[in-house]
Amino acid sequence: MKKLSTLIASALLVACTSGGSNSTDDQSKELPATSSSLSKITPVIAAIPDDYVNHSSGEDLDITPVIENTGDLDGDIFWTKDYGHDDIVVNPITGRVTWAIDDAMPSESFHVGLVASSLTTRVPVTFIVHAGIEDVITMGADGDYPTFRAALTNLTPGGTLVVLDGTYTGDDNLIGLTPGGNVQHPPSGSMQGFTNIMAKHPGKAILKDGAYVYLNGAWPRSYLTFKGFHVADQGMTAQGYGESSSADDRRHHHIKFIRNCAEGSDSASPFNAFRSDNILFENNCAMGGGRYKFTSYQAENIVWRRNVARYDRGPVHNEPKGTYSVYTTMNALLNNNIAVDADNPDFVMQGELAGEFTTPTTSGPTRAKFNRNIQLNSAFLFGNMDDQQSNGSGGDSDVQHTDVVSWDVRPEHRYVMTWGSGWLNHMTMGEIHPREFADQFFNGYHNNTRGITNSILHNFSNGDMFYSLQKGTDHLTIDRTVEKYGADTLNISGFEGELEAYNSDVTNITDIDPIQSSLNPNGALRYITRVEENSTLSGLATDGQDIGATVMTFLGKSGTFYGEDGFDTETDIPMWPFPAQDLFKEKFAQYSYNGNTYTGGGHNRVISGTGTINGERGFAVPGQSLTDYIWGYLGNPVPPFGLVAVPGGQSVKLMWSASAEIEQAMITNYKIYQLLDDSKVLKGEIAATERSFVVNDLVSGSPVTFVVTAVRNDGQESGFGYRLTAIPE
Repeated sequence: MKKLSTLIASALLVACTSGGSNSTDDQSKELPATSSSLSKITPVIAAIPDDYVNHSSGEDLDITPVIENTGDLDGDIFWTKDYGHDDIVVNPITGRVTWAIDDAMPSESFHVGLVASSLTTRVPVTFIVHAGIEDVITMGADGDYPTFRAALTNLTPGGTLVVLDGTYTGDDNLIGLTPGGNVQHPPSGSMQGFTNIMAKHPGKAILKDGAYVYLNGAWPRSYLTFKGFHVADQGMTAQGYGESSSADDRRHHHIKFIRNCAEGSDSASPFNAFRSDNILFENNCAMGGGRYKFTSYQAENIVWRRNVARYDRGPVHNEPKGTYSVYTTMNALLNNNIAVDADNPDFVMQGELAGEFTTPTTSGPTRAKFNRNIQLNSAFLFGNMDDQQSNGSGGDSDVQHTDVVSWDVRPEHRYVMTWGSGWLNHMTMGEIHPREFADQFFNGYHNNTRGITNSILHNFSNGDMFYSLQKGTDHLTIDRTVEKYGADTLNISGFEGELEAYNSDVTNITDIDPIQSSLNPNGALRYITRVEENSTLSGLATDGQDIGATVMTFLGKSGTFYGEDGFDTETDIPMWPFPAQDLFKEKFAQYSYNGNTYTGGGHNRVISGTGTINGERGFAVPGQSLTDYIWGYLGNPVPPFGLVAVPGGQSVKLMWSASAEIEQAMITNYKIYQLLDDSKVLKGEIAATERSFVVNDLVSGSPVTFVVTAVRNDGQESGFGYRLTAIPE
């Protein structure tokens, strides 16, 4: 790849890694520093045309947005990346976008989303990068072709179809198998380059009233991407053929669904990989109807990464229902996904509630890993790790959950069904209050469960805790022998039920209040996303880490399929603020539904009347964001996010993003600290009307680490989000 002589990474951000708390002692010494103002004038950004980069010949992305009213600005504009490939870097002062692209990367088209912030406004900017793509056609009222039927016929393999902003309806705009039997598939790409079907602007190309994505027939299709669509009343499905890849070659494979939103319907799930392999669902949003929101069935090598789902309604009669469902699927990876605000149980009809993270095995085994996921504000159980080995055609769930949060959950009764070989490790689970008595919160009925370890269980009520969680060293699951841990090294607080409901090995239990407060300053939880440093639960896990979950950075590089280089590795990229959260909030808020409500339990539910689902709730209310909603759930001030550094001569300029309106209105000032050993040195304090700060009198060439906190009008100071290390010039 070509070296950029002024690659932004060499001059700007040096490290932005793990988060921390403000629990260390402050030192009052303050060196000279100054505030640096953002403009009060909203910038006018010129539209950025599509950019073509021949990366295989050594070209890299290098583009700078143009501000059309530069002369009117009375301060800086702060540029940040909202979404895009992980390796894209944005200069916070100029907005310059660079990407040193791997020469060997297959050709593909990408969305890049930026935000240009003045003091009081955020201006979104989106453009497309065609990396190695030569043939690009457009579709829409002013495009090359009016419909998908016409456009797909003229799309070349390895080319890109850009769908212009607008609403597309009817069979002519269905991608796949139409009700009339026409097959309208895009041509397959290859290992050297994907065929891309993408919206001009994410969320602005809307498919509805018979227009959706249903890849069925003409098997297989492969090396495709679908990016940026909103499917208003249906879903996006890759439907192949045959029960496994070894049994049939008519299975779609190597397909990416990135940054789409889908509502599902009475029969269709929003996102579905059915008898298809090597499918990636990344940074999508799902809501509305459908049996599941994200699902796979008899599939292999499936990745769900950085998605957001809300279970609004469950319309499929007498069938299990859930949010993220890994159904008879081998080798699935679910990282950094969020299940939020599933708080409408009255709109779920007859059938089993399988949970927000579930692994049904009725038609064969499932092997999956769940990492750094969140369930928040839910009327659904956490999940059912199924075991159907006794039915002759089913199988076990070889499943592991690590660093997962489940908070404020009100299931019908049971909370975690672990009949299969599931292991929960480093969990933070709290405020669990079933609507009916839970015989067991953790039910290991078939004696297969591998247990729960190194976890926080706080304020569970209306039930007993463990059923058949046993220890063992030679448990056989799918093609391997594993250890069973029972219930070991757990902090269980605020619980008054029976700890051992039946036949469980329960060891190393503590009862420490985990909630940090003025009366409990060393409590572990100030935010549900992490355990605070130097807390009462720090370093107490069996692996030497903290008891509880840490959900702070992305695991797995963007765009990678299962098994590819980097697909499951630590990126050290902050998870917060969550990418594309403004787009997702807009789509969640717009959703509405009028229909039947139900009462009763499971398969005995009956119609009780009619009602309305309002999509503008939870994190999707005006003035809120997904990041602030999650971080502020325990009532504490939300830390500033988006912190970047611009090194100067013996100085560093710090800049950060505003919080959402609800939180920002409560902030009176910010505090800027330098971290030295175990202490924080206060470098300055500025009013909430400023969000940039220059620290002077630093030593050239010596790394310095900073954090920024926010102070509310009630005097509470937030923790910090992430450390930031920079090197003054």
